[in-house]
Amino acid sequence: LGDLTPSGSICYEGELWESPSGWSIHVKRSVVPGMKGDNGWDSVFYVAKDGEKTKLAQLRRTHAHKMCDFGSFEKETATAPKVKPALAA
Repeated sequence: LGDLTPSGSICYEGELWESPSGWSIHVKRSVVPGMKGDNGWDSVFYVAKDGEKTKLAQLRRTHAHKMCDFGSFEKETATAPKVKPALAA
């Protein structure tokens, strides 16, 4: 598991990743060195403290919709539970 920083980067083994795709392919290549590419938005999940998993792509759609139609993103994230990004199984 990587840690999500307050700025939205993923911290993994002492390195910062600015995109979920870059982090995802890095982790997957450590297992399958010849892997060509990966869409991290579809293969990286948030894992909540209760163990519930949500794809990053779903979170991006949900929060983009809330930002456009329902007020402040800052207010929304201030009360959001802490979660960790994880790769799809």
